[in-house]
Amino acid sequence: MQAVACIAFESRMAAPTNPKRHFEEYATLEYLLLGDLRAAVEETEDETSHRWLLAVVDALLEALPRKSEATRIAAAIEIPPERLRRKGSKGPRNEKPEAMGGQSASNPAELEPLCREQAELLKILQDLRGQIADAPLFLSQRSAYLPQMIAWMDRIGEHNQRTAAVLKPHLEADQELK
Repeated sequence: MQAVACIAFESRMAAPTNPKRHFEEYATLEYLLLGDLRAAVEETEDETSHRWLLAVVDALLEALPRKSEATRIAAAIEIPPERLRRKGSKGPRNEKPEAMGGQSASNPAELEPLCREQAELLKILQDLRGQIADAPLFLSQRSAYLPQMIAWMDRIGEHNQRTAAVLKPHLEADQELK
């Protein structure tokens, strides 16, 4: 059960003095918890696996809002103008870096839908947690929430890929600044 190790991992995370590291730690924590969740979903239902499933969902419900905040912090990392021009930015190539200024945050058109989706995924997980907690320990009830849980895991995986794509230039810029 990695969940116990993940909770210990999370407790050592410091304030976001390094936004890239802060985001990566929460992304790693979420990744480990999602692995635990997949394993818990695949377990044969008994009292122990039911408690494990609830514990993993509870840990995700605690970690996801923190990762969302880490995402916002990472998106605020300034991208130097010369990097924007080098990577095909919308700014003119002949314009001097001083005139362009740095890009200080992700395009809101890219980040805000991801933040809304993250909030929606959190709400769905909260609802699923209620179904799991209320479900008696027999297969007919478990089959009611398992397809929803699997669909949720697929959606959060896709969401994480889109988030990583939006944050990539900011996280790379943070590395270059050091």
